[in-house]
Amino acid sequence: MIMKKIFSFLMGAGMISSLAAQNLVKNGDFNLYPKTLGPEFRTNGGAVMLFTEEYTWNRCGKLVIDKIRKSGKYDTFGSACWIGGSYADNKKPGGFKCKPNTTYDFSIDIKGTADSANLSITQWNSKQTLWHGKSSKTTVGSFKVQKNWINYKGSFTTGPDTGHVSLTLVLWGNSRYGKLKSKVGDYVLFDNVVIKERKRPALDAAGGAVKVKARELKIVSADGTVFKDFHVYKSNKPSSAATEFCIRMEKDAFVVSFVCHEPLKITRSPNANLWGGDVFEIFFGSEKKDRLFTQFVVGPDGRKFSGIGRPKALPWEVKVKVAPKKWSGTARIPFASIGWSEVPKGTFIPFNAGRQRKAAGNELLCWGNVKEGFADLANSGRVYCAPYPKNMTRAAFEKSVAQKEAVALQAKMEAFRNSSFLAAPVHVTDDFSVPYVPDALFNFSGSIALRAAVNEKKPLPLALMNNTNKVCSYRVAVELPKAKAKNWHNGSLFPGVTYRQAVRVRDNEQGSSAIFDPLVELGPARIVTVGPKEAVLLWFDFDTTGLKPGVYNARVRIIATNGTGKFVKAGYGYGNLNFQGDMKDIPLNFTVLPIELSKEPAIPADFFSPPGNDSVIKLQMESGQRIFAINPWSLKFPVRNGKMIPEAPKAEKLIEFVKSKGCNRFFVGYSCKHVFLQQYGKKNLHLWPQWVKCVGLMLKKHNIPLEKSFMEIYDEPNPKIMPEILETLKIARNANLGLKITMTLGAHIMSPADLAKMAPMVDHWILWTHGYFSQAGHLAFIAKEKKRGVTFGHYTCATSIRSSLARNFRRNAWFGEYHKLHFNNMYQAISGLVNCTWKGNGGEALLYFAGDNDVAQPSLRYMAVRQGMTDVKYLQKLREVGKNSPAAQAFLKNASKRVVVDFAHDPLMPDKVREEAAALILKLQKK
Repeated sequence: MIMKKIFSFLMGAGMISSLAAQNLVKNGDFNLYPKTLGPEFRTNGGAVMLFTEEYTWNRCGKLVIDKIRKSGKYDTFGSACWIGGSYADNKKPGGFKCKPNTTYDFSIDIKGTADSANLSITQWNSKQTLWHGKSSKTTVGSFKVQKNWINYKGSFTTGPDTGHVSLTLVLWGNSRYGKLKSKVGDYVLFDNVVIKERKRPALDAAGGAVKVKARELKIVSADGTVFKDFHVYKSNKPSSAATEFCIRMEKDAFVVSFVCHEPLKITRSPNANLWGGDVFEIFFGSEKKDRLFTQFVVGPDGRKFSGIGRPKALPWEVKVKVAPKKWSGTARIPFASIGWSEVPKGTFIPFNAGRQRKAAGNELLCWGNVKEGFADLANSGRVYCAPYPKNMTRAAFEKSVAQKEAVALQAKMEAFRNSSFLAAPVHVTDDFSVPYVPDALFNFSGSIALRAAVNEKKPLPLALMNNTNKVCSYRVAVELPKAKAKNWHNGSLFPGVTYRQAVRVRDNEQGSSAIFDPLVELGPARIVTVGPKEAVLLWFDFDTTGLKPGVYNARVRIIATNGTGKFVKAGYGYGNLNFQGDMKDIPLNFTVLPIELSKEPAIPADFFSPPGNDSVIKLQMESGQRIFAINPWSLKFPVRNGKMIPEAPKAEKLIEFVKSKGCNRFFVGYSCKHVFLQQYGKKNLHLWPQWVKCVGLMLKKHNIPLEKSFMEIYDEPNPKIMPEILETLKIARNANLGLKITMTLGAHIMSPADLAKMAPMVDHWILWTHGYFSQAGHLAFIAKEKKRGVTFGHYTCATSIRSSLARNFRRNAWFGEYHKLHFNNMYQAISGLVNCTWKGNGGEALLYFAGDNDVAQPSLRYMAVRQGMTDVKYLQKLREVGKNSPAAQAFLKNASKRVVVDFAHDPLMPDKVREEAAALILKLQKK
């Protein structure tokens, strides 16, 4: 059976960590049941239902305000949906079983028409009935609902007597507090719900750290020994039908032999569905990060299946025999097919095997002690790639491995508990919600390895946690140790590193919850202050421009300035000292690859913004922006004797400033026609063609090549004004001196027929990422127009500060790569309300810039965009060096598809594809 369950496991020194966590919502993507939400969702007021979006056919949940009631003299409404667990019996608690005093993390996508919503939890103790649960807050709380999908991440902690809990989505209003902003029929859609127990070691407990107990392990040896310990899935009871299997290793493959005894009837599938009959399934964990697991399935008729969390044809062979009362098979599975380059003797690999007995009412038998499907390898067991140690039984070996892992985990916990501070690298698109104590702090190997090409901005996000009960300050530095220096000596600062610290900002007007977003540059002393039991995010940017390829053995040194610290004599002689105190050195292996990336973006970016000042344009250009906005409000050309004069001092000053930085491309927008009418009035509509011509004359005066710049006639127009649009475009086309006539289309999705009407007068289209690239008609139009030289860009408009960094920001460049577009657009680099930056919610701009001579600061969203732009530069380099390489061409054919389509759920896939591209580049450069 194909299980959609995503699992996680951590491997190190042959150990699978007990810190892995499972999603507690099984139907979080609403694809498990074809016509219902399933048992995990129930309304508590209002209406909740399964909903399918038009265009994308995405299935999700929908919570609707179905009525407004009178409550005394006030109008009120309340719609709520319990999420997770079961609500089948009103006399019992609802939700899913949980642990008391335990923190859970959640993630949920939401959009809709309701004005605002709230994410809370409902808690029950074991004696409470469904309607008597207690509501409590989450870290997200209330928020303004957006029209586009927004990802919300937060956490909650259960109470001391809580036994069941649910995430609760609420729509509520009461006119007592002002006019109702939502009405009957307003709704929210919700999707991709994930709730996980936060798996961190309990560092504090009465009498010391919590004692780690050795857990039960199942381990089979890969030496041909036959194993028979199958059980009925989830019941652990023996089956009436025995199952046997063994594993042995060849030079480059596993050979798995099995026998399925069947006293009832051997059933072959009567149709194309392999699972319509008996099957035997094999699951392996992978060394690679391109998959969740690897699965191999075979039936009695020899039909087979392979997959990596989705169907994928992999090289493997299997031979099946059918005999009275049993069927058997032998499968040869290459190491490469399970995601391992090689398998050294003594390796532990996550493993499971199972079977389905159709004649026994679809009875499922399983070898591993799984909890969430056959693919739950974190809880299943392992194959040991060697015989059991000499004179050691299987039971003794399993117990010995479990005890060693418990001792190692205990030591790790004690080290955490006794450390005054913890530090660990985190991912560029992690969840940076506050409170911020990432699990990475408790899973860190102790050293960091970074690889970068020449001309790359390589980020190192680092979480730093103060593990004391007082406020502490820390000095941070990335250093190259000096030869023959003592370990307490400072090293030389690593060249080209910019040090930043993430700052908390409000994510709503009430300031009821916060998130890390701005990354402000640290001063020359590089001091950061952290509250007790809190963590901050540091961000180190390594500029490899000018660095010679090679390996740099560096360290990240962190010193607690108000922690313990003293020098003690280590022996005879001046300066022969040791330092004892709160200082941590994290080894950093920084490799500069012999790959030189272009300083120009693979696909130029337009972030709809002017340059602002030197600090703004520097960040814009580092992220790939090469097209700079000229606001049409600055283009009120004077009219003398009925003739418009191409003079606009403010705009012309901007043009010369951009030219001084080596750029000469401009985007005149937003919505030139709308701004023209606002500035000149409808009575002067006859001046519109002169205005269009004057824009071109002004740019030509400054030697700007018109064919490389854009004039946006309309910004997201409504199709209802199509006659006006066509007339306006016709006039602009006739008056234009050579700029690319541009249309930007957004949430008012226009039909391919409407696009075709405008097409003869449009040189460039900017299309909403989530609206124009999924329907066959739109894609056919884009392909047709490309052939006649029309250019296309896509734009992502993620205005919430909580938008998914992986999906909405880092994948922006990958999306342009996948659809072979000419430009990547993002709304927007800086806000038009620059003087209000830092006062409100900065979610609509990538940079924090307060105007004039203020120094711009990047956001985490900016960093995710920049990382995506860097990723695709590797593909550009591979195209350059691999144009005659079949291997490179085969890789490039599917590279962006793997990121944008096949593994769109996986935030680590861009890293994997980029590293694979780097490996291919290095290989080809050696030839």
